Amino acid sequence: GDDVHFKYVDGNNKTCELYYVPQTAKGEFVIPKAVNGYSIVSIGERAFLDCTELTAVTIPETTTTIGNYAFYGCTGLTTVNFSESVAEIGEFAFYGCSGLKNVKIPGSVKTIGLAAFRLSGLVSLTIGEGVKEVDRRAFQDCYNMENIVLPSSLEKIGYDAFRGCINLNSVNSYLEEPIPLGDTTFDTEKKQNTGNKRGENWKWTSATLYVPKGCKEKYESTSGWWLFQNIVEMNDDPEPTLRGDVNGDGTVNGTDLVALAS
Repeated sequence: GDDVHFKYVDGNNKTCELYYVPQTAKGEFVIPKAVNGYSIVSIGERAFLDCTELTAVTIPETTTTIGNYAFYGCTGLTTVNFSESVAEIGEFAFYGCSGLKNVKIPGSVKTIGLAAFRLSGLVSLTIGEGVKEVDRRAFQDCYNMENIVLPSSLEKIGYDAFRGCINLNSVNSYLEEPIPLGDTTFDTEKKQNTGNKRGENWKWTSATLYVPKGCKEKYESTSGWWLFQNIVEMNDDPEPTLRGDVNGDGTVNGTDLVALAS
């Protein structure tokens, strides 16, 4: 529309940024690859801030950066189609996107920024193979989160990254060498005193941690991970899949029981 603003980034390389979208934006928004011959390489800071009637966004393969606060407070957003070109998801980028249920973050992303999806509506999260860093508080207080898939490529998970995900049911970690974590990284508040030998007296009992074959002992002796009461070794799955996802739709819910029955 006429009210969408772009900003030139580099005249020589003919690149620009999607700078501003009015808060009246509704429905699905497909970001074009280019405008006036200039490739759209980034979504600017606060570009879609509080566009509460935005329901879906498609990010083109020219775009590498999603800026800080880019979709902050987009409470109606239910679908984000990430391209495999996105390398960075900025701080608070999808903060408070309460309509967002399922997200698969492409492996092209190197960093998921501070509080990027905090207080979003996520139920199911798959972080693609290739992602290096989940910054602190990135998925904190996603109260509906049930299932998380973590790739073997992760090198850093910041403190409190998944804290407050009180309905967490399963974490599938494909890390063969678990990274030490802060003790509150997966703090879901549903903990139980088990008097474990480390003297901390707390274990997380509500979520099961699934780990690669032969890695259970490593997780049991690595800080943060050892707080999971239930650590189970996975079968050799060629592709990260959610346990219980019978019909393969990316979520574990009642439709899987139907698929199982048939």
